[in-house]
Amino acid sequence: MRSSTNTNLAVEYKEKDKAKALGARWNPEERVWYVPAGLDLEPFAPWMPGDASTKTSGKPSNPSPLSPAGEATVPYAKRRGKLYDPADPEPFAVSRTKIDLFVDCPRCFYLDRRLGIQRPSGPPFLLNSAVDQLFKNEFDAYRSRKEPHPVMAGLGRNVLPLQHADLGEWQENFKGVRVHHERTNFVLFGAVDDIWEDQDTGQYLVVDYKSTSKKDEVTPDNVWPGYWRQIEFYQYLVRGLGHNVDPLGCIVSANGDKKRSSFDATLHFNVKLITRDCDDGWVDTAVTGAHAALQQERPPPQNASCDYCAYRSVSISE
Repeated sequence: MRSSTNTNLAVEYKEKDKAKALGARWNPEERVWYVPAGLDLEPFAPWMPGDASTKTSGKPSNPSPLSPAGEATVPYAKRRGKLYDPADPEPFAVSRTKIDLFVDCPRCFYLDRRLGIQRPSGPPFLLNSAVDQLFKNEFDAYRSRKEPHPVMAGLGRNVLPLQHADLGEWQENFKGVRVHHERTNFVLFGAVDDIWEDQDTGQYLVVDYKSTSKKDEVTPDNVWPGYWRQIEFYQYLVRGLGHNVDPLGCIVSANGDKKRSSFDATLHFNVKLITRDCDDGWVDTAVTGAHAALQQERPPPQNASCDYCAYRSVSISE
C-alpha cells in the first residue's frame, strides 16, 4: 500500500537506522520519522502507530473534541511530533508559518499544534525553491566580494549584502532566526532569505526572494499580501535579537516570461526589486492570541471563511 502523503512513524531511537535504511526520513521540526509520500508502507508496518486505524461509525471510547460525544469519528492523519501541552514548562517552538496559520484560522492552528491534526498539504513548490537557492548563490557571490548586487540600485542607497557570522543559520530551514517570547514561553522562529545592510545607517533590511509568472508586471500592490506579512514577522524576529531593522521590506521578484516562442530547456525571468514600508505591530498580538487559544481544552469555533473548517464540518455530519 502506498500513501499520497507523508506518513508519520513511531520509531524508537534504537531502531532508527533500520527505518532509515528502508527509506524513512527525519523531520527535525516535528521530531518524528516519516515515510515519504509514494513509498510502500508495508516494510514500515512495525513502526506504524497503534492508533493509525480509524473508525467510521459507532461511538468512540474517547470522544474527539472535534465533534459532540457519541458522534461518528472521522479519520484524520495525526502528527507524532511534539504537541503543545499547557502543563509543560519547557519553551515551545512555533514557526512563522504556524503563526500565519493562526492568523488565517485559529481553529486550524489549534488542531495542528494541540491535537496534531494538520491541514492536507499540497505538492512542494520545487521550481520556486530552485529559484530561491539560485538567488542565494548569486547574492552570496556579491557578498563574498563585498559588492552590491545590481538589483540593489533600485533602492538608491549605499547597501550591501549583510556580513554576519550567524547569517547562514538564520537562512537555514528548521533553524532560522529564533527569539524567545517570554510572555508565552514560545520560541518563535523563521528562516530569512537574505538581509542587507545600509552602510550609512547600519540598519538591516529584510529581503525575501519570490518567483511567479504573472501576465502583468509585479508591483508592491499585486503580490500576495501574505508576502509582506512574512517579511514583517522576520523583521520582528531580527529586532528581537537586538538589531536595528529598517521598516522597508524588500522583495526580489522573478516573474517568469511566458511570451517566448519556445522553452528550449530554459526559463526566462524578469527580475526586479519591489519595496514597501512594513509594520510588525500585529505580530505580538497574534502570538499572544495563539498562546491563549492553546490554553483551552477545546478548539476555537469554526471559521466561516475557512474552507478546511467547512470540509471538516461536512465530513463529521455525514
